Amino acid sequence: MWLVYALVGYLLLAIVLILDKKILSKERTKPVVFAFYSTIFVLVLGCAWLGNVSLLSTTFDWLVAMISGFSFGFGLWWMYKAVHEGEASHLDPFIGAVITITTFAIASIWLGENFTRQQILGISILALASLLLSLRRKHSHVRFEKGLWWAIIAGIAFAVSNVTAKYLYSMYPFMPAFVASRFSIGLFGLCLLPNRAVLQSFKKRPATKEKKSKGSLAYIVLDKILGIFGVVLIQGAIAKGSVTVVNAMSGLQYGFLFFLIIVLSKFRPGLFKEYFSRIEIVIQTIAMVLIFFGLAFVVM
Repeated sequence: MWLVYALVGYLLLAIVLILDKKILSKERTKPVVFAFYSTIFVLVLGCAWLGNVSLLSTTFDWLVAMISGFSFGFGLWWMYKAVHEGEASHLDPFIGAVITITTFAIASIWLGENFTRQQILGISILALASLLLSLRRKHSHVRFEKGLWWAIIAGIAFAVSNVTAKYLYSMYPFMPAFVASRFSIGLFGLCLLPNRAVLQSFKKRPATKEKKSKGSLAYIVLDKILGIFGVVLIQGAIAKGSVTVVNAMSGLQYGFLFFLIIVLSKFRPGLFKEYFSRIEIVIQTIAMVLIFFGLAFVVM
């Protein structure tokens, strides 16, 4: 069942990545503002659920929940900064590779996760596939996008968030652990409230921008709804399976992303368009094949 959760979750998150890029580029939304609206509403959901679930039993576990939530919030902010400066189809897979490698290291040391040689090979192949998907070609040289350093620290932050969440899932039933870690994401959003850019986002916009604002709001609402469902499914997969394996499967998300971008760029360029050179298409096709073999190694 965890495999199904992961597959559907990563498909939804691939769609979210496209919406993120559209909102951040065309709607000129600052990364800190987008991070605020991506996290603050979780505080409301957390408050609503806290009265209906049993609380965590120790101060240490609450500290772990806070680390999980805040590292996720910082990961979002830094990811949005990375995507704001580059192309989602190249930077997001690189973040996925960083998440896979970092998760493997932390989970092996802290959680004591053990893997067969076949699974380690599969995880390595999936990380390699994500790295291949992050490459692009410009001026006859393969290079990484701008925003690389933001992508690296974002990937590390997401890995910390997922491993700490897995610790909670191993100690408590899914719902108390999930709510505690999500509630702290909302607290992170609350901490962003004093930011000047966030405060300015509350100001009434000129009448000439009302139509554009409504369009932006529709994209943001759809983005957040799909994001919530995607995150819940991925967290459910992490709770039931290995956090390292589920995170390694993020390469599948970027495979979905590559396919969706190709389709949209050809049939709906007005909605979303990115250019791929022939060598990029070849490299990313190879990465897709590696994803298939990597998945086969980790789930068989």
